[in-house]
Amino acid sequence: MYIQNKELKYQEWAYAQRKYLPYEEKVKLAIRRIQEWDEYWDGMVYVSFSGGLDSTVLLALVRMTLGSKIPAVFCNTGLEYPEIVAFARKAKYHGAYEEIRPEKNFRQVILEEGYPVISKENASKIRKLRHGNLSPRYRNYLLNGDERGKFGMLPKKWQKYIHAPFEISDRCCDVMKKKPFLKYVKQTGRYPYIGISQDESFRRAHQYSKTGCNVYDGSTIKSQPLGPWTKQDILRFAYEHLGEELRMHVLRFWHYRRTGAEPISANAVNLSEKI
Repeated sequence: MYIQNKELKYQEWAYAQRKYLPYEEKVKLAIRRIQEWDEYWDGMVYVSFSGGLDSTVLLALVRMTLGSKIPAVFCNTGLEYPEIVAFARKAKYHGAYEEIRPEKNFRQVILEEGYPVISKENASKIRKLRHGNLSPRYRNYLLNGDERGKFGMLPKKWQKYIHAPFEISDRCCDVMKKKPFLKYVKQTGRYPYIGISQDESFRRAHQYSKTGCNVYDGSTIKSQPLGPWTKQDILRFAYEHLGEELRMHVLRFWHYRRTGAEPISANAVNLSEKI
């Protein structure tokens, strides 16, 4: 009897099962995954720390499990709220802390790549429709959906931006966040814990359902021990285990989908150069 490759992969039914585990079991599972990741990389790990709700809980859980020697790495893009930056820097008083920056500022990214408007997913579709070498079938799919429905199409209300007098792109996050962390991994040899939970978005939940908590190979090597947690699980952990200051911080920002960037305005850069 042979084991097929597909049987070695994380099964989607396992994600559905983990989503509905009791809170206490989710905590135990997260601790096991944290320990496994640390052991696999022989301690060469770090926490990708944004100063937001999920990453604050993750940092606390990692340090409760492994100690304060695990560095919290904060990427200061220049777009974060001042309160977030100030809070993130307090992590250095409780353990190892490092701060990194992107090579380009937001103005440069906007002028070279385009505005990250609407959402990352929709900005990507607009960029493809404007500049991609698409087959007629795929172009029609992005504009109208297909026989399976309209799941992957660019919503009609956003299709007017295909002809916008300025560039639109989903690459802002790649330049401002992903590249600095990839550079950090290359320079230090450390691999990340990332605070992603199932409530982040359908896209992230779908990705987790295919990979599980710890991803040891592929283009993105990472551990996401909070993957099956809900926002209520996150808040409960914060209430039970974090100090008063940390609790107030996470409760203040818990309703934001992202804590990172201040609202992006068309006034952030002079578009006259591009129109």
